[in-house]
Amino acid sequence: RVKKDLIQLGLKEMIKIGKAMGGEKETFLGPAGLGDLILTSTNPLSRNFQFGKNLYFNAQNLRKDIKERRITVEGFDSSWALSKLGKKYKLDLPMINEIYKVIYKKTPPEKTIKNLIKLAN
Repeated sequence: RVKKDLIQLGLKEMIKIGKAMGGEKETFLGPAGLGDLILTSTNPLSRNFQFGKNLYFNAQNLRKDIKERRITVEGFDSSWALSKLGKKYKLDLPMINEIYKVIYKKTPPEKTIKNLIKLAN
């Protein structure tokens, strides 16, 4: 149930950002939106899935690794860009803000997981 709730929260935030930028809700409900979200957040072979898992268990080294080795992980750079877009459009994006805090503000992942579960319920 928690996984479903987190995906739903992520989708809501995707739609908020998309609509603020002139997009349509329906775009995010199709394969390019919801389909991609489900696949990349639940498939253990996905780079974003692996990034999230590794970030939880080894945050400090992972940040350094990504910067030094220039590893491509959408979630790493996207969280920064989405946080900035949220501020620009004055959007409430709690999930994106929590992810941003772990990656860029070095908030302990355990704290963020607890916050995200509360937000998703």
